[in-house]
Amino acid sequence: YESQSLSNIEFSKIVKRIVESVGGLYREEYEKSEIDNDLEIVNLNINQAHPLSLILHEVISNVFKHAFEDREKGKIWVKLYQRSNLVFLSITDNGVGLPMKYQVIGERKKTT
Repeated sequence: YESQSLSNIEFSKIVKRIVESVGGLYREEYEKSEIDNDLEIVNLNINQAHPLSLILHEVISNVFKHAFEDREKGKIWVKLYQRSNLVFLSITDNGVGLPMKYQVIGERKKTT
């Protein structure tokens, strides 16, 4: 985590590293993807940063594995911001979306 203190981790740096690290595992998909990071400086303690890092890793892995099948290019938007004591992390892509069997009738099509 490269932090002097585990009580205060700049999570925006972690987000960038995770996206790049997972991208290294899915090199072909990563290289054909445009990644738009909108990351505010958000400091978290280790008890907050660790589980959120695991979730981010899984979501980004799923994007690279599934979102851009049969596409030449893809785009991923990663947004991190804090309002009062709430932290928001949003990961959006323009991928193929979920198969119909996983979509709720009347619900907007979701990707990841």
